[in-house]
Amino acid sequence: MVVRLRLPDAGPPFRATVSPLAEMCAGLHVLVAPGHHPGSRHWVALAHEKSYSSLLAQTLNWAPLWDAFRAQFLYPLNWKSSPRAGITRNLEALSRLPIAEFQDMVADALYVGALKGGRRPDDQRLLGEMSLISARHHNLAAQMLRDPEQLLQEIVMFLDDFYHRLFEREWVTIHGIVTREASAMTGALRNDPLAAVQALPLVIVGPGKNVIRIDKLYTEASAPTTGPILLIPTVLGHPHLVVKHGPGRPSLIHYPARDRSAETLSTVEDVSARLASLNNITRLTICRLLLRQPASTNAIARYLDRTPSEVSRQLSQLRAAGLVATVRTRNGVLHHLNTAVLESLGEDILASIQG
Repeated sequence: MVVRLRLPDAGPPFRATVSPLAEMCAGLHVLVAPGHHPGSRHWVALAHEKSYSSLLAQTLNWAPLWDAFRAQFLYPLNWKSSPRAGITRNLEALSRLPIAEFQDMVADALYVGALKGGRRPDDQRLLGEMSLISARHHNLAAQMLRDPEQLLQEIVMFLDDFYHRLFEREWVTIHGIVTREASAMTGALRNDPLAAVQALPLVIVGPGKNVIRIDKLYTEASAPTTGPILLIPTVLGHPHLVVKHGPGRPSLIHYPARDRSAETLSTVEDVSARLASLNNITRLTICRLLLRQPASTNAIARYLDRTPSEVSRQLSQLRAAGLVATVRTRNGVLHHLNTAVLESLGEDILASIQG
């Protein structure tokens, strides 16, 4: 079984971009099905801390929205969506989604085929089918039919709360990885767009050059699209490849990113420099702290009882070795550990820092 995506008749066929909302959707999915994502144990452990119990409970209540079929409104809603827009503008766009379209997207997330033929099943049939799947599916469908405006408002408020209370610190770490992947994909698309896309798992070009096929557990075909197919890399979504499309909305592929930073470990000198940077108790402690969560220079200084200038010097050496990266957020500058580079040095080294 395959999903067929039509390419646009004019203009570039694909566009690589980054989406914090799409990555947060992947993070929500991991919390619903953690057994499928052993590489995200740290994220799952963080979300299960007591202070986030209410967020986790609502995540599970609305699990069908980010479970197997993922609601399309959790992805870019237009072709010109900018990775610089940030979560606030993503959620503003979601809050303006026409209610009828919102209901269709919820129904499509509840089970694949809900919109077969372009129409949602009648209300009683939808509720009946949902009750056969799970209580969560039935309750979500009932809420969507009873008061869709209220449901949309509650979802937007939840996503905003989830991002700023929990996910933002994870996005600081992930942002650099997916940005590098999107940049590399953009370069590959310039050279040979069809070859670049066919290099993705499960994707086949053709028949012909106006369609791509993705091997999935269901069969669908997109309508002709007026813009490029969006290629959105994910870290938390690994190993899944998610395909979304809908009338008047972008077709997109949410695919597992490679951490391009790990590719720099190609010489003995690189490895030696990174090992040397860890041969210092202060820098090693900084790595242990950042493995738990991103932090500012001042926060690290307070934790270590050192001056900010001393911590800054140590961070500079870790950055030069490629072990730490710095990202500016609305709450200031945060440093995060590049775990992919650390893992490439060896499991024993990573285990010693985790310990």
